[in-house]
Amino acid sequence: MPPHTLSGRPAEPLTGPLTGPTAGPTAGPPAGPPAGPTAEPLNEALAEAREAVRLEPAHQPAHRVLARALAARRDFDSAREAARRALSLDPASIPDLLNLAEIERQAGHRSAAREAVRAALARDPDNPDGRWLIALLDAERLRVGPAMRGLRRLAAEHPAQLAGAAMTWPIRGLLGGLRRGLTAGVLLTAILAATALPWPSTLILARAASLTVAAVMILLSALVLIPAGRLPWRCLTLLPPRMRRAVLTGLVAAAATVTLLLTYALSPRWQSLPLAAAALLALLAAGRADRVPAAR
Repeated sequence: MPPHTLSGRPAEPLTGPLTGPTAGPTAGPPAGPPAGPTAEPLNEALAEAREAVRLEPAHQPAHRVLARALAARRDFDSAREAARRALSLDPASIPDLLNLAEIERQAGHRSAAREAVRAALARDPDNPDGRWLIALLDAERLRVGPAMRGLRRLAAEHPAQLAGAAMTWPIRGLLGGLRRGLTAGVLLTAILAATALPWPSTLILARAASLTVAAVMILLSALVLIPAGRLPWRCLTLLPPRMRRAVLTGLVAAAATVTLLLTYALSPRWQSLPLAAAALLALLAAGRADRVPAAR
């Protein structure tokens, strides 16, 4: 099941923000549908929501449910329209303001999402779901420090609803960004290195690409881990053993891949690239183990 907000509504995990291409969270909305119901139950839920709206067009919760069902189908334009219809029935509704904020965030419209959250928090400054969404939006903009401070306060106030493992998102989210960035970087470097066989002059391009990718990955890691502080590392012990092993393996594999890319940039020996590819495969395998539930 996907993670939920503090009141039980579906929300994307905090590991999502850093899973874009090398630039990380500024890359836009997730590429695929979130984990959750399969297509058939989703179609049934959408049909039921539409029927409820048809039967009771003035029933605000029906429009809210329809908006969520449409958002689950990635039909953000229709979901936004349904959420705004719900708000038209009660413009001060905090659940509907937050519902609209979630839809805008998932659609990649972070300014509109923040505006909706702020409208909700203006009416209820202590609303935990609104504060959770602000933390998500801060994380997506690489504002790691404010996101961590917000989550710390939420965890202190709602310890039974916000697990300490959620504090590991800077590390796990960073690994997602490193997986994508290093995959593209190793592939690009390998292609350029291969072209250097018939055209030796392109070797300098391969070395430059290797150095650039390694430098960007190191910079991204610093931008995330330094403001996050020690808390995410302490909270790794709260992860399930299988997930914790996957995270630690991923960190070692990512460090090895970056090191081998730097080695190739400084001394272009062909052995460095196969070793970097092997380390990258270990990083990708660790990422899959982190996401896929263990078989029962």
